[in-house]
Amino acid sequence: MLIISLDKTQMIKSGKLPETLYRKGIYLYVGRARRGLQARIKRHARFGKKMHWHIDYLLQRGRIQDIWIRPNFFGECSTASMIQNFSPASEAVPKGFGSSDCRCSSHLHYFPPDTKRLDPLRKKIGFARMPDTDGNIFRPSSKCARIYKPGVLPYWKHF
Repeated sequence: MLIISLDKTQMIKSGKLPETLYRKGIYLYVGRARRGLQARIKRHARFGKKMHWHIDYLLQRGRIQDIWIRPNFFGECSTASMIQNFSPASEAVPKGFGSSDCRCSSHLHYFPPDTKRLDPLRKKIGFARMPDTDGNIFRPSSKCARIYKPGVLPYWKHF
């Protein structure tokens, strides 16, 4: 699961979905990588890639803040539902985002920018924070955080 911050409210067109207003705040994107989790995350962190998934379009404008994983669990639909059930402050937006191959309304959930802590939600739904190759918890380096510019994603050292 990618935790993404969007620094300003803006219109974004994601593939075949209609152009949608994305509000400033935090977005949780529920996805799955049946094979090659590291490669998938590395791809999401890369800028200038070919746009393929809905999330690729959002990541051109937002910044990955954190990554939550649950190894060998591929229940993205049940996870999206749990987020909605456990966190009334969230809303699934926009309809069809990341869920064109299922019946879920969306696999993207919005939280207002003043949301203080998502850790209790992460624990409730059974996810762990992604460690890097040294066993440390995933964090963009302070250098990446300082040089971040909208539309440019930092590249983390552990990939």
